[in-house]
Amino acid sequence: LNLPLTYTYTDSNNCTNDSTISVKIIQTDASFTSLRTNNVYCYDGGTDTIRVETDTSVISSGIFTGSGLTQVDSASFVFDPVVAGQGTHTISYSYYNLVSTPFTISNNLNVDSIGVVDFVGMADEYCVSSASAQMTALAPPGGTSAWTGPDPGFFYNNRTGTLQPTLISPGFHDITYLYTSSTGLCQASVTKQVEINDLPVVSFTIRPVFNVAETPVTLSGTPAQGTFSGIGVSPADSTFNPATAGVRVDLPITYTYTDTNLCTNDTTITVDIVASDA
Repeated sequence: LNLPLTYTYTDSNNCTNDSTISVKIIQTDASFTSLRTNNVYCYDGGTDTIRVETDTSVISSGIFTGSGLTQVDSASFVFDPVVAGQGTHTISYSYYNLVSTPFTISNNLNVDSIGVVDFVGMADEYCVSSASAQMTALAPPGGTSAWTGPDPGFFYNNRTGTLQPTLISPGFHDITYLYTSSTGLCQASVTKQVEINDLPVVSFTIRPVFNVAETPVTLSGTPAQGTFSGIGVSPADSTFNPATAGVRVDLPITYTYTDTNLCTNDTTITVDIVASDA
């Protein structure tokens, strides 16, 4: 746009003259380039180099101002989200073209700070017979949550995850919680490992029939150091006394063992106690 500017003067003789000069009104064609999507920068997403480019103007000099930026040259700067901090930050660029026309452009950068996410409620290990365990995610408000874990045996609903050891094969398994911010552009995750321990294999042998008049017998199971239980059984010394049990059929005798992982298993055998018919 060419705009005429006129200066008019009348002297003491009432003689008037004027002079007109046309000036050109232009607007900046400079813009920030290489900005991230929606101008959103993840707090832990690293630094980014941002440039200013123009279509027709030639920049003779320029200065950037704003939080978290370090000027590289007359047309570029490095933006550090950590230095800037969470929130919206206005960055400005003031420059002159080759005919000393001043311009300033500005833009807002949004630092999306998720921080550290976590989840609680899960132990390091479980027995395959253990009850379900519920986990709770610790994350900022809003956003979306997703989990991954063993299938079958792991279920989740939003910020709650449920581990069901009875459905999971023994071994080590990873549980991961993933949080996506409300902008949909920044994510943080945490992974923890859980061990599912199998139950110990237990066994023992015993005769199927006992005379009620017999003396007590000593029982032994595998692995050792387990505990016997049942009518007529003395857990303290692992003996079975038929006389104490009395005459009966299908008397259950159980051997229970707990291993170093605190996983417990048992096995049961039934015996008959009979009276002498002699």
